[in-house]
Amino acid sequence: MSFNVALGEAAWGKLLAWSALLLGLAGLALIAMFLVVLGLDPSDLYAELVVAGRNPAAYRLGAFLDMLVWVGIGGVLLGFAGTFAARAPIRALLLAVLGTGQAIGALGGVLRLGAISELGARYAAAAPDQRAALEQTYLTLAQIVSSHYGAGNWLYGPGYLLIASLAWSQARVPRWVTVWFVLMGLYSVANQLSFVAVGALLPGLLFLVFMLGQDLAALALAITFWRGAAAPSARVAPAPVA
Repeated sequence: MSFNVALGEAAWGKLLAWSALLLGLAGLALIAMFLVVLGLDPSDLYAELVVAGRNPAAYRLGAFLDMLVWVGIGGVLLGFAGTFAARAPIRALLLAVLGTGQAIGALGGVLRLGAISELGARYAAAAPDQRAALEQTYLTLAQIVSSHYGAGNWLYGPGYLLIASLAWSQARVPRWVTVWFVLMGLYSVANQLSFVAVGALLPGLLFLVFMLGQDLAALALAITFWRGAAAPSARVAPAPVA
């Protein structure tokens, strides 16, 4: 099912397609980098610090990919905001704000790229009696990075649900798009609510499943909206302002 947008929305459709492509490719590469190349063990509290010192080039690439994932999420939110601006301007404006807010999550990737990379290099060269202090510094820095990611999740979770609410009323949007954004939005919100309630996120395996699903869905989204952006159609009657 092709998704055709109005002529004035074609540019937003292309932004959406490119952003989804970035999200999908960067996300898949990120999973491969941390789990396969770096062999990161999530159960080890200091695993990231160790791999940052053991293989600094690969770790920096992984941190860069992490940053690109957040940029891709922000671009997807902004692309949808522009696509639906004429039909639901208030909700589209809110979606644009949520998309811009993904810069907070991207900053977590920047901290990984700079600060944790540097800390890992120091850790690798440190004497055994110096490592304890570096480990404590790392734990504090990791909490700061995690806080940036949490803030980004608090923004894009509701943003995904908002996309679903906007897309549901548009007959030309494939239904799988709506269903996926509902599932991903609910998971993101539930993940953060779990941290509020019990001080821990949902199981890591569930996180991996949803992240892999997000990457594959993003690639499908890129194909769908790139075709739509290339063949704009006449504007449909706008929905009531919400």
